[in-house]
Parts: sequence; structure tokens; C-alpha cells
Amino acid sequence: MKKLLMVSMLSVAIIGAASLSTIYAAGEQSQGGAAQGDQGAGGGMSQGQQLSGVEVTEINKDQGTVQIKKKEGGQETLKLDPSQKAKLDQIQKGDKVDITMVERGGEKVATSISKAG
Repeated sequence: MKKLLMVSMLSVAIIGAASLSTIYAAGEQSQGGAAQGDQGAGGGMSQGQQLSGVEVTEINKDQGTVQIKKKEGGQETLKLDPSQKAKLDQIQKGDKVDITMVERGGEKVATSISKAG
């Protein structure tokens, strides 16, 4: 009787583990492969958020940041990806820009920035 009970419990444990791994794998797929995505600790945007025609309100070349005024209101400061810092010479306060941003380590990072138009 004990042997039958142990086999039953082991079967339930194996089936449960298989179900959890299937659910976990499905969750990763539904988030666009977030485990391999472009995000830092703490979650965040996995594929990047597109912002079109937002206004530049401040540029800090030393820190590599740009502050934008969002269309829905409010302002946000974004750190620029190192590959985009050279573009700060082409952008001025008041320009409308298109930005792709992701979250890395709790910071919002612009991975692409260009003048709108």
C-alpha cells in the first residue's frame, strides 16, 4: 500500500513539474522572449516602445540624456544608448523627434533617436 501511495505521489509531482515548465515556457513566448530581450533587472519593456513626434525640452550632452515632452502630457528624461550619443549634435531643444526606448536596469534608454519628419 505504501509503495502504491509513493508511486502515485511521484506521478503527481512529475506531472505537476511538467505542467509548470510548459506554463513557464509559454509565458516567455508571450512576452516576446523577454528572457533574452533588451531589458534589465526588474522587468520592463521587452521589445521597445516607439514615441513619434515628441518634443525635446532639454539636452545634457555630458550625461548623455535627453528630456522629452510626451504627447499625452508630462516630461520624461531618457538616457541615450552609447551608439546614439553622437546624434545629440544634430538635435536641438524644441525639435520633434522619433524615439525607440527600452528599459535597462530600471532606466529608460533611447536605443534610437532621430528628427521626426
